[in-house]
Amino acid sequence: MALISIILSVFNAEKTLNDAFDSILNQDFGFENLEVIFVDDKSTDNSVEIIKNFSESYENVKLFCLEENSGFAGKPRNVGMENATADYLMFLDPDDVFLENACSVLYENITKNDLDMVSGNYVKVLGDKEYPNVWSNINLTEGQLDIASFEEEEKILYLNASVWTKIFRKDLIIDNDITFPVGVPGQDLVFVNHALLKAKGIRFIDTVLTRYVQRTGEDGSVTLNRTYKLLSGYIKAYTELYSIIKDNNEKYVKYAVIHLNFWSNQFALSTISDEEKIKLLDEAYPLYEEFNNKGFKLQKRFKQFFEKVLSKDYMGAIESAKEVSLTFEENESKVIDMAKNKDILILFFGLDVEIGGLAKAVYNRSNLLADNGYKITLLNIDDLKDFNFISNHHKNIGYLDKNIEIINIYDYFSKKSTLDGDNKKNSLPIEEYGKKIGDYFVVKETNIDQSISIKYYECETLENCFFEMLVKEDLYIDNCLAAEITYLNKKVVNAKYFTPDGFNYLVMDYRNKDFQLNYREEEPIIFKNEPEFVNFFVSEICSNKSSKPFLISDCSSNKPSIKNISSELAYKIGNVHSNPYKVYPYCFGSRRRNISALNECDYLDRVVVLTESAKFDFEYEFDYKKFVVIPNLVLDEDSKFNAKDYTRVNKTISIFSRISPEKNLSDSIYALKLILKKHDDVVLKIFGRALKPNEIKEKEKLEKLADNLEISEAVKFMGHTNEADLEMANSLFTFWVSNIEGLGMSLLESMLNGTPLVSYDVNYGPRDVIVNNVNGIIVNQFDIKSLADAAIFLLENPEKANEMGILAREHILRNFSPEAVLKKWEYLFKDILVEEIIDKNAMDSPTFNAKERKGSKNEKYNLRNANDLVEKKDKKSKIRGKRMSIMNKFLSLSNSFKFYKKNYGILKKKNVKLADENRKLKAKNKRLNDKLEKLGQYYQEKYQKQLADNQLVNKSLENELGKK
Repeated sequence: MALISIILSVFNAEKTLNDAFDSILNQDFGFENLEVIFVDDKSTDNSVEIIKNFSESYENVKLFCLEENSGFAGKPRNVGMENATADYLMFLDPDDVFLENACSVLYENITKNDLDMVSGNYVKVLGDKEYPNVWSNINLTEGQLDIASFEEEEKILYLNASVWTKIFRKDLIIDNDITFPVGVPGQDLVFVNHALLKAKGIRFIDTVLTRYVQRTGEDGSVTLNRTYKLLSGYIKAYTELYSIIKDNNEKYVKYAVIHLNFWSNQFALSTISDEEKIKLLDEAYPLYEEFNNKGFKLQKRFKQFFEKVLSKDYMGAIESAKEVSLTFEENESKVIDMAKNKDILILFFGLDVEIGGLAKAVYNRSNLLADNGYKITLLNIDDLKDFNFISNHHKNIGYLDKNIEIINIYDYFSKKSTLDGDNKKNSLPIEEYGKKIGDYFVVKETNIDQSISIKYYECETLENCFFEMLVKEDLYIDNCLAAEITYLNKKVVNAKYFTPDGFNYLVMDYRNKDFQLNYREEEPIIFKNEPEFVNFFVSEICSNKSSKPFLISDCSSNKPSIKNISSELAYKIGNVHSNPYKVYPYCFGSRRRNISALNECDYLDRVVVLTESAKFDFEYEFDYKKFVVIPNLVLDEDSKFNAKDYTRVNKTISIFSRISPEKNLSDSIYALKLILKKHDDVVLKIFGRALKPNEIKEKEKLEKLADNLEISEAVKFMGHTNEADLEMANSLFTFWVSNIEGLGMSLLESMLNGTPLVSYDVNYGPRDVIVNNVNGIIVNQFDIKSLADAAIFLLENPEKANEMGILAREHILRNFSPEAVLKKWEYLFKDILVEEIIDKNAMDSPTFNAKERKGSKNEKYNLRNANDLVEKKDKKSKIRGKRMSIMNKFLSLSNSFKFYKKNYGILKKKNVKLADENRKLKAKNKRLNDKLEKLGQYYQEKYQKQLADNQLVNKSLENELGKK
């Protein structure tokens, strides 16, 4: 006689039957000890013929065929149980498979311990991926749970029913009349929970015994097709389960109605008609009402949906569900399409004809998003220049997509106030410059953007025309006066801006903090400061969009700020390009610079940072959980990797950096002095602009340093270059010696061009992309000798530099490609939209009132008659009279205490002041202790994380090198 009966409900399973049967046939328990019962639910394929072959080959295989299709597995399983002869029952779906020890493990546990039922675990198979099921809600001891009845661990009622991972004593099933509901889905949920309620002796073993295969498509599982029949069937199953649990113990009915969370998800994702949805909600209403009455926890996103169902506003509930459906992963592409229908506004500054790293990063991202269907507009807040010239120039040389518009704040308001027609005024005077005119020495300069500056200096000769002596500047764009700027002690104190036809549309009085925007036919608008003016500009652009845009603020300092832009106008994203810490070691715990996106993070939807290490530190510093890591992208089509000549002797070291004090370029010159002692033919080329006064001053200091070290011939200041990729490719390696950095574009571009870096260990950037001595070299910050030694090593081993360069390029292509970066930005946009939908649907419905729905209190109030109200009013009058009497007595007594009160007040103030000072000292002490504790925890976690990351990366690269 068979020891276990295994029951399979079959419908059109010809493609999977052989695998399921083979998994039973190959059980180490012994196939001869099994009874296999197939019950066919009126299949229309070859399932019956396949099973007949099994039964003809093995006498312990039985086939029963239903005359009509029942729709779901309940009836076939009941038929199987009625015909089972073994003392123990197991079940298997024909598209799943047992592991070879499933029967032996379950049988041994149930018989040796005299239990009523035992459950193993399973792994879900979806395509070529496997997902082990995790029992997170129950308390396992050494991977096992033993209980006499479900009351000892009631949460087992909420686990996935998975009838195909369990074995049941048949007497338990027969004695308690436990059957599968017929004609409904979720029948295994009802059956298993009914068995758990009645079982005496239950064991759960956290051992995988079944592979649960979830299929999609024509042969997909019926539970994936969200039809009216399926969803209605679930409600019937939950209702039956509710009745069973209630009859057993009403305390546990929550384990029936809690499944409404799952059902609501399926309802939201269903594509059936609204008429069918209304019928479903009416069927589900009693369960929703019970869910509400018991105060069970519902999903945040479904709050309005639940309220509308309870109010029987079914169409409102359907609309809410449609919105909520967008928050599920399977509708991800729909949300990304929603993002593509919104404008993306990118706010930044630092734009000029010769662009730096930040502007290049903004351009690359803008081009990438525009190429992939997003609507991009760049909002610029730089001081007035000839932005038409700059924009056209950048588009002509391929920096910027021709369909992307740049709107400068001054240009924008100038155009708004310019009259139609050719009415140009205030043309550039035709005069001789470079001489004393009146009280000032006047100089004419043509700027790099082709605008013209007429500068007035308070001096006598051209040689004395330093910035310190500048008192006034007239800026002409397209031969028209665009701005008059007044200086005092090297600072702008007043600026007036004009339209081409001469209208003064903006006055910025910095001395009196008076900023006035003028309109021709409207009242002027007054701003207290420049940030208010910027906010007005950005808000106006956002409000002109047909739908709420994404606003990305790219910043490296305290501007631009978008804190005060209304969240109703835009989704606000900060993007941090630089390191905010201004003293060594330039990480969490150091003093910070003002960077708007970090200071204002609580007002933003997300803050983007460039590296994982920056995210790690910033989360500690700002206690903000919406930092997202998205690096800048680099474009391989711009690289000149193929131009590298590995045959020639290369003695060129390059630096690509704006010439500025924080770039610490002096260390590279000191290192070069040491390098030249061994290799006197090495050249250090420094590429980067030096246009601003502080940049010019820094360049002069560096030139003087090179002269003092007697190596000026070996140090070449090359200025800005549009051929940075070619210059990188032609260098043996590049130096990176900044005090502080973000993940600089030149670092990524150097590696992309196959040129490794010799870098200081700077926060943040080098450590995130360079694996020391594998694809570059990292030395301790400010260790000039180690910097020089690393350079000498590569100069003497150029083949090693070339090998590092190739690995560096592969790393960049893998992690910083347009495809990788685009995916991160699209996920960011999607997450923000999903969060908004969830928050919107988590709010109380404006039409929902729980008290009104229950009715009792409000109805009683509404039924009060006029006599009741008059009586209440009389009572209030009597109470008011008594209060006045008491108050008069109090006032007479109070006069006697005025003297004592006065003196008591003086003493109290002193006491309060001392207490306040004491409180402040305690608070300060607590903050310091908290910060010390946080610092200790931070460095401990950072050390552990870096150790783990290094081990992982080193192992990966060792494998990569091994392959090569």
